[in-house]
Amino acid sequence: MRVFTAPGATHYCGQFQPTPTTSSGSADDFVRRRWGNRGLIAEGTSGFDEYRTLALRDTERYLFLAASHYRRALDLMVSSASHWAHVTLYYGAWYAANALLGLFGCRIYGDHVVDVVSSQAGRQQLERRRIGNGRAQYALTRNGSHQRFWEAFYKAALRIRRIANPQYLPVLTPVSNDVIWLIKQRNLVNYTAEQSVAFAASFAAGFSRDNFPSSLPGALHTQYAVCEGLLDVTYAFSTQFGLTTDALDTIGNPGPFSGKVTDAIYDVSVPKLVDQSAGHEIFGIRRRPPLLL
Repeated sequence: MRVFTAPGATHYCGQFQPTPTTSSGSADDFVRRRWGNRGLIAEGTSGFDEYRTLALRDTERYLFLAASHYRRALDLMVSSASHWAHVTLYYGAWYAANALLGLFGCRIYGDHVVDVVSSQAGRQQLERRRIGNGRAQYALTRNGSHQRFWEAFYKAALRIRRIANPQYLPVLTPVSNDVIWLIKQRNLVNYTAEQSVAFAASFAAGFSRDNFPSSLPGALHTQYAVCEGLLDVTYAFSTQFGLTTDALDTIGNPGPFSGKVTDAIYDVSVPKLVDQSAGHEIFGIRRRPPLLL
């Protein structure tokens, strides 16, 4: 996929402003319904301005959701939930990867991709292309939406790696040189009960809080590192490019992105709901009387 240069991404992300016709909505819906018959949209037109507004909002939403999944996966680091920690981290990585593509003007949705034709400030152009092997189409070899996403992501990452800090190169490179490693591993623990329980046993055998995260079993350790690394590089680029939108104003007071993450993800009080659930009755667990001090 063709991506913005660093100056082009800085210009693109810095031009966010709500347009009169776009107070809310989905960038995917815009691409499907309002992009128009031509493959290209050019900066300075209402279509480009409207799409950019929607796409940058989605980019910030994706980054927020990536941060949330990364944080909540830490609450699942017990053997019985370790398979779901893996799945949660997978989606954290997926959200972060979507956000990273968005910063560079790219998008993957359904049977189409959006990528960059021109990075020049004031004359930027984006193109919508159908995924396929036909003329002027975007060729991918994998099947399934998530497999195709990661194949396309790592193609774009080849270009992003040229300007990224070298410390991020491992997470911008396919795990074990396999572009679908992440989704294959997620599917194993998400859809195969035998694998999920085996995963729990492996976690219990080696996990140590004092040696976290290196004590995580192999696949979970890799998934944690990928999620963390993609979140790190994406937030670094979003800061560098000056991404600021109003997408998260509905969940808190206007302010910097880091403040939203602090208030809504890290400092939020988790409700204690165990005693309000039916688990004790379902499993016949005797409730322990409170300790009298």
